[in-house]
Amino acid sequence: MSRWVAVENNEKYGVAIYNFQANGPAQLSLDVGQPVQIFEKCGAWYRGSFYGCELGEKCIFPTSYIQIKECVVEVEDNGFGDVQSVIAKEDPLAREAADVLRVWGTHLPTLFLQRQTENFFALKKAMLDLLIARRQLQSGTLPQDQIRDIRLKMGQKIDSGNRRLNLDLVPRSATGEAVEAGDDKTSVVELYRMHRRTMESLVNQNDIPWTYALPTRGGGLAFGGNFGGHDVGAPPGSPLASGSSSTSMPLSGASSPFGTLTPTGTLANMGSPIKDPVSSLSMGGGSPAIPGSPLATSQSLAAGNSTSLLLPPRRTATVHHLLFELKNFVCPVLEETEVFFSLYNATTGSFLTEDYFTRLNKSGMPNDINLINNMKTLFMDLSNKDLDSTVYLVCRVLRVGKMLVDDKDSKKGNPLKVRRPYGGAVLDITDILNRRTADDEDKEHTLMVYQCADNDFSNLHDMLIRRSGKFELIPRAKGIYVTMKLLSGEIEQVKKDQAIASRDSSQFTKKLGFPDVIYPGDLRNDLYVTLVHGDFQQGRKSAPKNVEVAISVHLDGGEILRNCIAAGSGDPLINDEFQSVVFYHTNTPRWSETIRLHVPIDQFKRAHLKFYFRHMSSGETKDRSEKTFGFSWLPLVSLDHTTIADGPHVLDIYKHEKRHDDARIYLKEDSHTNSTPSAPSNSADPNALAKSPKETFTIRTLLCSTKLTQNSALLALLKWRDNEPEILNTLKRITFVGGDEIVKFLQDIFDALFAILDKSPEKYGPLVFDALVFIIGILADKKYSNFHSVLDVYIQNHFSAAMAHVTLLNCLASILKRADDPQTGQQLRATMKALEYFLRFLIQSRLLYSRAHHQKGDKEFLQELRQVIEYFNPLMSKKAPESIIGTQTTVLQYFPAVIKELMTVYKMPELAPMVAGFIESIPMDKAKSKLIVHKLQFMSQLVQGALFQSAEGRFLLLPTVLKHVKLHLENREDLPICVELVCAVLSTTGHHKLPEDIDAAMSLLRPILNACSRTPPNEAGAGEIVACLLSILHMMPAEQFESYHDTMDEVELADFLNEMFACFLVFTTANIYPRDWAVMGLLQNYVILKAIELLAARALENHFLVGNKFKRQLWNDFLRLNLTFITQDVLQLEKLPETRRSKILIKYSDMRVQSAVVMKELWDKLGPLKIQFVPALVGPLLETTLIPVPELREISLFMLADMAKVEYAARGVIRQTESETIDRLDELVGEGKGDVSYIGDITNMLTLHLTKPNAGDPDTGRPPFKPDAKLAEYGAQFASTIQSLLELLLRYRTLGNHDENRDERASVMHDLLLFFEGIHREDNYYRYVDRLRDLHVQNNNFTEAGFALGLYGNHLQWSDVKLPAQGNGKYPAQTMRERKAAVYNEIIGYFDKGKDWEVAIQHCKILAVQLETELFDYTKMSEILQREARFFNQIVSQPRYHSEYFRVGYYGKGFPVAIRNREFVYRGDELERIAAFVERIQAQYPEAQMVKNNAPVDEKTQNDEGQHIQIVKVDPTPPPKDFKGRKVAEGIERYYALNDVNTFTFARPFRKGAKSGNEFADLWTEKTTLVLAASLPNVLRRSQVIESKRSEISPIENALDAMSSKNKELIAMVEKYEAGQGGNVSPFTMALNGIIDAAVNGGTEMYKKAFFVKSYIASYPEHAEFVRQLKISLDEQMDIVQRGLTLHARIVSEEMRALHSKMETFFTDLKKKHAMPFDETESGVATPSVSSPSVSAVSSAPASPPEQRKATLVRTESSTRTHAVTPISAADADVADHPAARLPEIPVKPLRPARSVDVPDAATPPLPHRPVLRSVSDTSSSAGPESPDRPAKPAKPLPGARSVLPPPLPR
Repeated sequence: MSRWVAVENNEKYGVAIYNFQANGPAQLSLDVGQPVQIFEKCGAWYRGSFYGCELGEKCIFPTSYIQIKECVVEVEDNGFGDVQSVIAKEDPLAREAADVLRVWGTHLPTLFLQRQTENFFALKKAMLDLLIARRQLQSGTLPQDQIRDIRLKMGQKIDSGNRRLNLDLVPRSATGEAVEAGDDKTSVVELYRMHRRTMESLVNQNDIPWTYALPTRGGGLAFGGNFGGHDVGAPPGSPLASGSSSTSMPLSGASSPFGTLTPTGTLANMGSPIKDPVSSLSMGGGSPAIPGSPLATSQSLAAGNSTSLLLPPRRTATVHHLLFELKNFVCPVLEETEVFFSLYNATTGSFLTEDYFTRLNKSGMPNDINLINNMKTLFMDLSNKDLDSTVYLVCRVLRVGKMLVDDKDSKKGNPLKVRRPYGGAVLDITDILNRRTADDEDKEHTLMVYQCADNDFSNLHDMLIRRSGKFELIPRAKGIYVTMKLLSGEIEQVKKDQAIASRDSSQFTKKLGFPDVIYPGDLRNDLYVTLVHGDFQQGRKSAPKNVEVAISVHLDGGEILRNCIAAGSGDPLINDEFQSVVFYHTNTPRWSETIRLHVPIDQFKRAHLKFYFRHMSSGETKDRSEKTFGFSWLPLVSLDHTTIADGPHVLDIYKHEKRHDDARIYLKEDSHTNSTPSAPSNSADPNALAKSPKETFTIRTLLCSTKLTQNSALLALLKWRDNEPEILNTLKRITFVGGDEIVKFLQDIFDALFAILDKSPEKYGPLVFDALVFIIGILADKKYSNFHSVLDVYIQNHFSAAMAHVTLLNCLASILKRADDPQTGQQLRATMKALEYFLRFLIQSRLLYSRAHHQKGDKEFLQELRQVIEYFNPLMSKKAPESIIGTQTTVLQYFPAVIKELMTVYKMPELAPMVAGFIESIPMDKAKSKLIVHKLQFMSQLVQGALFQSAEGRFLLLPTVLKHVKLHLENREDLPICVELVCAVLSTTGHHKLPEDIDAAMSLLRPILNACSRTPPNEAGAGEIVACLLSILHMMPAEQFESYHDTMDEVELADFLNEMFACFLVFTTANIYPRDWAVMGLLQNYVILKAIELLAARALENHFLVGNKFKRQLWNDFLRLNLTFITQDVLQLEKLPETRRSKILIKYSDMRVQSAVVMKELWDKLGPLKIQFVPALVGPLLETTLIPVPELREISLFMLADMAKVEYAARGVIRQTESETIDRLDELVGEGKGDVSYIGDITNMLTLHLTKPNAGDPDTGRPPFKPDAKLAEYGAQFASTIQSLLELLLRYRTLGNHDENRDERASVMHDLLLFFEGIHREDNYYRYVDRLRDLHVQNNNFTEAGFALGLYGNHLQWSDVKLPAQGNGKYPAQTMRERKAAVYNEIIGYFDKGKDWEVAIQHCKILAVQLETELFDYTKMSEILQREARFFNQIVSQPRYHSEYFRVGYYGKGFPVAIRNREFVYRGDELERIAAFVERIQAQYPEAQMVKNNAPVDEKTQNDEGQHIQIVKVDPTPPPKDFKGRKVAEGIERYYALNDVNTFTFARPFRKGAKSGNEFADLWTEKTTLVLAASLPNVLRRSQVIESKRSEISPIENALDAMSSKNKELIAMVEKYEAGQGGNVSPFTMALNGIIDAAVNGGTEMYKKAFFVKSYIASYPEHAEFVRQLKISLDEQMDIVQRGLTLHARIVSEEMRALHSKMETFFTDLKKKHAMPFDETESGVATPSVSSPSVSAVSSAPASPPEQRKATLVRTESSTRTHAVTPISAADADVADHPAARLPEIPVKPLRPARSVDVPDAATPPLPHRPVLRSVSDTSSSAGPESPDRPAKPAKPLPGARSVLPPPLPR
């Protein structure tokens, strides 16, 4: 037989490749792809568990279903023992994605079933995206840069999905991998920052949320919105078309336990946001050094230790691009079409880009077939600032053809084609640029095309955006369909990703202006010319001109420069000239057309623009040149050789003649309009120009060139060799050049400056130094920060001044020597601002020199540089003058950059003392708070740099840094910055964990702990402070924990422990970190547990336990901390999925159990001191006992029992422990804690430890225990009480708040308040009285609410004892008399609402007696009497609809024990009939079967496993009410007949013997009488049946009852009509006619035939009295009918007079027949054979007279029931159709009540019943609830008043 054998390590991990369905609990069901961990193998079977659930149950599965995967087995110590972990050898992110997909897959069906369609498809798409990304990651075919991007996107997708599904947040490293808590490679501070970064990235994410959507602006469907999955345009007449239909809602304002998520991506209360790095923070890098030189050694050392902070993701890309494609053009142009697209910044009112231009034919297709399905472009170089603005896509449409659309073709030939305006469109793409809409490249957007007048065409886009002006939707224009996608990154990478060919320049649309970054080698030479407007004279024409402007580029010799004009990016360069749009009959055209000129650099000086103005007539066929009437020109270079300035240019218009085409003629003139009139032209000169008066032409130019400048000073510097005498002046002028010009020519400027410096260092050195400082300072501005990379590239690859370092170093030293000179302060601050790159130039120069001279003089250079750096120390130590602080703060701000550069030339041991000396030179004067801030910021940057990251540098710098930071922490100066600095220190030391690092961290423990204790948890920066404290404790090894408390005296140690306990208590209760930071929360608790176990517990045991050293507060805090720690939500592993729970248990074990073990160990050591914590800790301890972990429950229940023993030993009772336990259990179970198993656990543990002896525990020093008899009695009673309480509380909680369970909830509340009354828990008793009252009020059961509140009122006495406030302020502090009066007033109000005015009157009388005889408050007395009078009036004047009563029997074992096989009588709702009542009960028990008949239920049904319900309407049988023989109103009589009743009856017809032919003679009924535990109405809507009596009613008794009831009904009707209160006579008429002319059942004659025959009297002589009474009733009926007919004759209407006459005739015959004696032989009916009743409790003797007959008694037991009457047989089934069974529901009252047999003396179990209310004086002597041996004392009613509540009930 095969045996189970442990598998090898390489076989411990596998994946299921087939689905496997388990066949039994020992097997494990598998799904394809499910990873498993394998432990053992036996033949063809494995034994193992799901991967990640190693601590779960081990099951078996086939080996053939598993594919083994590579894995690594690691053994690690989690602090509680060695744990073996199996790690799959696959990409961690891919493994995480697989786990995430499984978790998301469980949520997918839920979303579908809940009809969350949008969320369902969003999750489905996210799962598919993640699956595809996972496949790509595992393919192994992608380059590293794409793998990096995929990993980052996968991490973002996982985090986003988890957040939307309310799953835990996963901290991630910079590569996107998940980071687990406790990872030795990650410090606590780093883990905290990873959480922060992940959360902030989620806040800033731009993808569409699944559950949040922002409606479109203005509501409804936005123009250009989405409908049915396709974009639609604006409806006709709407002013514009905008973007997509919806935008995503930014996740700002999202609630976080630690603060509010702000739109900027920071956490408002979590401290300052993690700052982005600048070049001055990295402190690494540099230029290459010559191998073997001192510079090379230090540089390589720095490079090898360079690290940087992990910073939060933001929109790091500074350059963005918009990929645009024109998909379809559907407009009825019917001519050749030109379409222009550009981006427009509506915020600034300017265009961002040039036009993308495409030509279409008449059919709307591109002229170039290569552009079909390829009309796309890339709008390039958009900045972050552009994206933050409101940006529109602007489209202009021009048609090329006839002047007017309806012009007829000319007979002279084809007319000239002109460019005419057609229409325009705009689309808001702000959301697309900010990725607030779906990032879908294939999503189409629609632009609807509008048209306007020619004069407004240039401004149409602005009118559409502002929705103002006159425009209209073009008819039959369906729109322009486009797609867009935002891309980010450098253009070369974008080209590569999008497969765009670099040589195809038509696919790129440039920005109007430079991008944020211009790299050396980037060449651009574009001049943009915009035709703005013109002013022309009409001349002798009858209409304004149709002006066309033709633009061409000419050289100074007049020749045309071809192929240098472009209308847009999609159009090839124009060979000759560009023609503008023609506006019809407009003398002041406004074009706003922009063209791009690309003039070669070598020809730019000679080039000029020439503009020809032509009038284009409609249908004109002449050559264009013949239509020219004027011209203008514009040179591209100014007289000072600079390029023409940007901005508008107003040009003169000259009349055109052929001879003027010679450029030499017109270039002599000024092309611009002068402010003064020009001199008249010489008429004798044939070549003189004639200027057109009052005609001007305006254009606007914009130069975008990296080689041409518009600044003369800059031009002079770049061409300094052409004018060397002016070098000094040029160097001075360069400092006035604007930054925009400087950054375009950085390389050329630096080349020129260093060339000048090299020419004469002594002469030009200071000025070159100033120029360098100025230029580098410009780059230091935020506006130009992106140009740092340009400067880096220049220094690294282009800088070549090997001797510049000598002059630069001397200049720097000169300035630092004069630092105390106030006049030098500004120059020094500017130098510090530029010092980073200045040093980089200096060092690079030295490196070049060293390379050329073989390291000659390197040591001397380093010494000189050290001396210069040390000049900063005296500067920083100065305290005067006051203005010096500005210079000092500047030095601190930029000194990190100095260190960074110095690291490239100095070794760490050389540089660190220099930096330490610099720090020590900074004064610690508190008065200079501003300097302190900058000092701390400097040290924070230093710690994050490479110098501190190296072990050598950190060893030298750490003491100095700690010295300063501890001082500022203790003074709480600039705490956020101090904490940020400490975080940086701990992030580094926690990563390396060298001994000196740990010692340094421990030195910060007290200051950080003090800062934590003084920082509220919701204060900004609290999270970082806590992370620092946790990081320090996490770094400390166990031996240092145990020895740490020995370094302090007892006073210091007590203070330390106090602070630590207070902080830990806040951490475990205040949710320092958001709830979804599960990893951080687990690590926090691991560190707290470690500190509790290794530090706090040992310190308390060793220092504060014995004698007067005992400190109760410390021990109390320690115990409470442990109890709070155990009950944290984050540690309740039972709520987590199996995989997650198993991982946590493997890594940390169950920290709750560990904490409990530590707590129990110290609890046992307290000995007799334990009494000081009883009962204060009973409540917190109980909460831990409710956690369903066996080990934890055993420890905590033992401590609970031990507290009871301690109290008994000290006080002789366990009352306080018991009382606190009851109170807390009531609260905790109500909060949803505890289960059925807990009842047995706590009962068994209390019984075991309080009533039975045990041997003790020698290991812990716990002595043996043997309880005495009294303790055993108390313990047993304690356990029994807790068991009863928990059963009731769990039963109550199980019912929930469902409306159908209202009666059951009320019943359980009633049982609970009885329980609390029995154990004298007044507060708990009142709480449940209040809840019961509220439940009744909620269901409009106001009568029951009044009775419920009466329970509390009856506990109060009419005394002046002071009572505290109660009911959460409902009842203030007052006397008992005042409280009871207030309660009675409230009770009266409830009875008033319930229309139970009789009971309200009784309470009014009671209250009136007090007001009259005790309080003498006649004002309130009059008010209560007025209320009482109103109640009396309402009784007789207001109609009341009394509820019906129903008996409900619950049979079968499927019901709860409380109602199983028991019967109840329910008081129905107002106007509720039996059908509605049955439906309500069935809703409560939908699985129950309804018993169809009213026969007694047999034992088989009672013992059935299911549920059976029997419902029947019952009639109340009230006790006789003595009305003193007076006539009372019907309403009064009916009230007492239906209220305050505890006896009810119902009847069931059956038959005995054979049919007689007379249905009245066969009518036997079984009458059931029910006796209830409490009268109804009462506290509850139901009462249990405690007695059930059945008796048989003979046919003659039934006949007698029917006659009596009918006579009573008829006489009441006669009296009512005699009194004039009858109203409508019809009911009276029908009643009389029904008796006189009895068409149904034969009338009274059938009674005579059945009972008045001699044979019946002979057979039943005992019924002779019944026969006599029946005859009397018949005689009475004749008299009543006679009286009624007489009355009827007086009041009947004329319409019914004929019927009355007929009734009188019939009644005469009826009287005659009634007066005749009845003969048996005339009946023709045999005497019925009546058998004696069969009764189980009575012998089967002949029937006895009625007065001696005994009814059958049925006692309701808990599980059995006996019935006397045999259920109806199948042969008697037709009794149900008996006519008598269908009689009206009239209460049947026999002449005399049937006497019941004696009740057997069998013991009856206690039943829920209406509580017995006692006065306070009565309850004080009661030891508990009533029992059969101790009857309850009834409440004493007031004299003369009926008892408000029923008498005590038997139990």
